[in-house]
Amino acid sequence: MSAIAREVAREAARRFLRLQAADASEQERQACADWRAADAEHERAWQLAARFSAQVQSIPPALGRATLQRPGAVNRRGALKALTSLVVLGSLGVTLSRTGTLDTLMADASTAVGEQRRITLADGSELHLDTDTAVDIRYNADARTLVLRRGEVFVRTAADPRPFLLQTARGVFQPLGTRFAVRQERDHDLLRVLEGAVLATPRDAAQGGLRIAAGEQATLSVHQVSKLPQGVSRIDWIDGVLRVERTRLADFLDELGRYRRGWIRCAPEVADLRVSGAYQLADTDAALAALTLAFPLRVRYLSRYWVSLDAA
Repeated sequence: MSAIAREVAREAARRFLRLQAADASEQERQACADWRAADAEHERAWQLAARFSAQVQSIPPALGRATLQRPGAVNRRGALKALTSLVVLGSLGVTLSRTGTLDTLMADASTAVGEQRRITLADGSELHLDTDTAVDIRYNADARTLVLRRGEVFVRTAADPRPFLLQTARGVFQPLGTRFAVRQERDHDLLRVLEGAVLATPRDAAQGGLRIAAGEQATLSVHQVSKLPQGVSRIDWIDGVLRVERTRLADFLDELGRYRRGWIRCAPEVADLRVSGAYQLADTDAALAALTLAFPLRVRYLSRYWVSLDAA
């Protein structure tokens, strides 16, 4: 099966999305019909756009309705980019899930599993993306907004009269001259503040947000913000390090597994071993090997993507 040229895929995606608009004219519809009839590849691209458009359009808007209002279910630029890529990949027989891959296609900036990235934003703010992260960058005359679709980011804000907002599906974080990190977990967002303060506001908050000061961390759900008793003094992954102190081996492997594709497990009899130390995230195999020097463990590679730690 041959790949559809990207320019043809983009034109099919553009025409398809345009004809979904309420103000699409009969002239545009006829021009599209003529374009489809002009070449078999045009029609093939159109059919793929129609097949995959439901996936793109079903992605919920990431912007929190409490702070910003944006018309339409999906940002048009992101939808066009995602649908174009889906048409090209679909022409090769590749299918994509709604999570992960589509987020990456639609995001303004993203990282793969195991990748980390640093970006200097237009205002001079510094943005770090951790492994498997996707973020949109929405700067305009009124506000500087980041939309975290997936993963974890660290932000060092620059001085600017416009408010800075970091939004997730669960709420909004508004820093006040600060350095902070936000990570999306399964059932909450984790906020860690190193400098300044951050106002954390749940999407469905009944009474506004909660100010989280430097050295504090908190969890945010759609309904509430909860400060955690433990303090925070650094974000180690920015330096490519996973630092732990008396952490259960099973929990350590869960965290290390975020930085490599596949699955890492350990036998139940060694799951409660306590791990301490600093491990380089750029080489997870070396981290696993280091465990065998500190504990009576052996690492078994059932495949490159399936690793097991057992008692030696």
